[in-house]
Amino acid sequence: LFDVRQFLSRMKWFELIKSKIIILVVIPVLSILLLSAKIISSDSDKLEQYEHLEMGVFLTTKISSLVHETQKERGATAGFIGSKGKKFKEILPKQRTLTNTRIKELKEFLSNNDTSVISKDLVIALDKSLKQLERISQIRKDVSSFNISGKKAIGYYTNMNGLFLSIAAEVSKVSSSPSITNQLVAYSNFLLSKERAGVERAVGANTLAKDGFGPGMRIKFNDLIAAQNSFMSNFLQYASPDAREFYKKTLVGNDVN
Repeated sequence: LFDVRQFLSRMKWFELIKSKIIILVVIPVLSILLLSAKIISSDSDKLEQYEHLEMGVFLTTKISSLVHETQKERGATAGFIGSKGKKFKEILPKQRTLTNTRIKELKEFLSNNDTSVISKDLVIALDKSLKQLERISQIRKDVSSFNISGKKAIGYYTNMNGLFLSIAAEVSKVSSSPSITNQLVAYSNFLLSKERAGVERAVGANTLAKDGFGPGMRIKFNDLIAAQNSFMSNFLQYASPDAREFYKKTLVGNDVN
């Protein structure tokens, strides 16, 4: 009987020690598992965020390619209207074709990618831009039949381009990386400066075709140059050293002067 009691007592102590050891082991293991799960979840969120950012960057490049062509179309349109069809009559149809190619590329990208995951503000900006783009066929008809003034035609392209270029700024808001944000901000400012240069070209083409500034166009011309300088200054401030160096090597020569 004494041996049985002694055995049971030892068993109780053994179970107690075993329980304590299990507790000492389980708590750290659970902590490690919870911490690992948190890290994995955080990394998964970051990966998803960077995937959305990557999509936004690709969207921006598609938009900038389209805007590049609409800028050229705006300039040709202004010259065509200003000269009453005597100039740019061969260039304008070809330029419209180039613009249509970029429109098709953008629409294909949008049909293959759900850009709504990037941000709500981007969706709103994109929707406004595309609604303006839908009017381009009617604007072209009015231009071809001289049923629209040069000022209104330039204004249409300028308004649409401005809406599209605002999307680049929305994409920069998605980034949580300071370096990527800076590059996107720099790119956005460069595009905005380039857009003002495009408007300057359109105003210049219209002015030269008419051989004179329209009402308020001389002041607008000067304001456009000031805006270009301001945006380009911001670009150079936020751009990477490589981008600044490329800018300095590219924008030189007789054409620029």
